[in-house]
Amino acid sequence: MIKSYFRSLFVFVGLIVIFQILVLWVVHPRFINLVVTEWSDEQHFLETIRLFASGLTLDNLKHYEDMSGPLPFLVYALWGKIAGMGLLSLRGLSILLFVATLLIFHRLAYLVSGDGRLALGAGVLLMLNPYMAGLSFLIFTDMPTLFFLVLLCHAIYRSWHPSVFLFCACVLLSRQYGVFLPIAGIMYAVFRFPQDKSVRRLITTVGTFCGAMLPLMALMVLWGGLCPDSNIRRIYAAETLRFHPSFLVLYTGTLFLMAFPLLLFHMKRIYGNANVLMGSFALSWFYWLMPVRATQYALDIGLHTVGIFDRLLELTVGISVWRDIVFQALFFLGLPVLYYFARSVIQSALKKKVSFPCFMDISILSFFMVMPLSYLAWEKYFLLALPLVLLRVLMIDQTDTPAHIHQPEPYRR
Repeated sequence: MIKSYFRSLFVFVGLIVIFQILVLWVVHPRFINLVVTEWSDEQHFLETIRLFASGLTLDNLKHYEDMSGPLPFLVYALWGKIAGMGLLSLRGLSILLFVATLLIFHRLAYLVSGDGRLALGAGVLLMLNPYMAGLSFLIFTDMPTLFFLVLLCHAIYRSWHPSVFLFCACVLLSRQYGVFLPIAGIMYAVFRFPQDKSVRRLITTVGTFCGAMLPLMALMVLWGGLCPDSNIRRIYAAETLRFHPSFLVLYTGTLFLMAFPLLLFHMKRIYGNANVLMGSFALSWFYWLMPVRATQYALDIGLHTVGIFDRLLELTVGISVWRDIVFQALFFLGLPVLYYFARSVIQSALKKKVSFPCFMDISILSFFMVMPLSYLAWEKYFLLALPLVLLRVLMIDQTDTPAHIHQPEPYRR
């Protein structure tokens, strides 16, 4: 077992190095000069980083020009204080976070699967996601968030309550829509209570996740809303907080699109039930009532697609009915996966076998409840759920929670 892990780790590290070299070689200097050229959102991200580097004040926390939480900017600002505020130096931190995130994810994938080859495959699939190429070196807020997310998953797997509190709070302070994680944690604790009948565990788990939300809640009081009081918020205010069914369709299709190489190994489990397939096919026709479209704000700033894949469709088939047919097909293929996760939660609760796989199921379903409330539909936003999906797919054949799947120990002082 140990040899299997280290063989897998050795190969994975080599692949990470090759991937990073290829990305930087392709990018520099053909598209982006790594030393002097800011790309896309990096410009205003850098402005916020330098604002926090100049001083952390309540006024800065309240009015910085961004929609997401302040922690990634603070992390980059702290790094800048140590290593320098130059573009290349800050991108160096992005590379370090990228590597660390993949290595922690690989370790966790091995822990839940017990198979070095499966862990390697899941790690490579996460690394080769098209969005990861840019996130692997650009100064974006996504990579710190993913870093905190995989640390949180590892802490939950190990049942380290102080670490769960810390990293859950970090995710929320990076991305507000990470609130689906404490929601999932609280639901997990409730579902597990009939199994172990431990009031102490219930109070500890619920208290841990509720406590993790307090820093973000304090910031929201300071902001007077869900995000900083800034000009950007006033621009986005046109997109009110409401449920967007088309966002649910987009992320259901993206679930299949980003995870299908692993799903292929479990075709019978997920797509083997004719009734589920017929039901999913029938539901997929609701797509035409809620087709995937860019939001009004995206259109106003010149974005007519919802991400890389949609842009590829635009280049190949154009903005035509064929684009919608492809998205309907993806919606159809993603629905049985969601059904599997939902059924797994119900079965785990009824059989009183609620453990780490069940937490993954609840977290993924919670993501789909929270994300349609967002102001913007974007394929990249699914990245925060992708590690959860990949880990859960690795455990598809482990519905009876075998010994090597972690069963959290009762909480003790």
